[in-house]
Amino acid sequence: MRVIAVDDGAFTREDATAPLAAVVVSSPQDVEGVLLARVTVDGDDATETVVELLADSPHRVGARALLVDGIAVGGFNLL
Repeated sequence: MRVIAVDDGAFTREDATAPLAAVVVSSPQDVEGVLLARVTVDGDDATETVVELLADSPHRVGARALLVDGIAVGGFNLL
């Protein structure tokens, strides 16, 4: 089964943007791809960024789930 996990990386409140990573994993243990983007800290572009990141990726074909660790990335930038 192929799944995509999305989460943000380290940032400070003074940063304008925060890193965003989408990791494509195929069970039981294969990492098929890592996609990187940036989102605005406390902005409103998280959903759009994830959609754009995955839309152009061949890794999304056959993905069965999108996993997130909560609904906020980059501070209060909600998915």
